[in-house]
Amino acid sequence: MFQRKGSFSHNLSAVEAQGLAVTVVKSSFQPARLQVLSGEHGLPSLPAAEIRLHRTPSLSRAGTLLADHLSEAMQALPPVLSAR
Repeated sequence: MFQRKGSFSHNLSAVEAQGLAVTVVKSSFQPARLQVLSGEHGLPSLPAAEIRLHRTPSLSRAGTLLADHLSEAMQALPPVLSAR
């Protein structure tokens, strides 16, 4: 059986909202209905994460422009020094 990504995401959010699961999201995307957990709850700190952009050699001109734009925008962001 296959599910669409949107359906899976919706189901996962419902499970999280019931307090039956823990997930990792960027703080800027964290829904207000979900509780932020930390070391106070017995959880370890999360390691730093990397974002990488891989390009196929056959990328179209439009794809190349978009990839260049994303790469430049990401490089302009300040590094995250620590989690909240």
